[in-house]
Amino acid sequence: MAFLSEWTGGYLATDNYDVCKSVAKENDRIINAGCWSHARRRFAELYKASVDPRAEFVLEVLARMFSPEECIRLRSPENKVR
Repeated sequence: MAFLSEWTGGYLATDNYDVCKSVAKENDRIINAGCWSHARRRFAELYKASVDPRAEFVLEVLARMFSPEECIRLRSPENKVR
């Protein structure tokens, strides 16, 4: 993670990869914000286990958040803009 050495800090959105977590632990300028996909999975597990309305609400919000990505994912490669 040497490419982050000159970064002045802030939030770093990562998955649960140990190397990414260790970067935030070693540098108090970096806050590991975690991954929305992993968070969604945990709320889905909670909802499936208990039908908790709070988990359902979060899943609905995340579905709206991920909606544009799903539309892009379904496009042909020549119609995707990155």
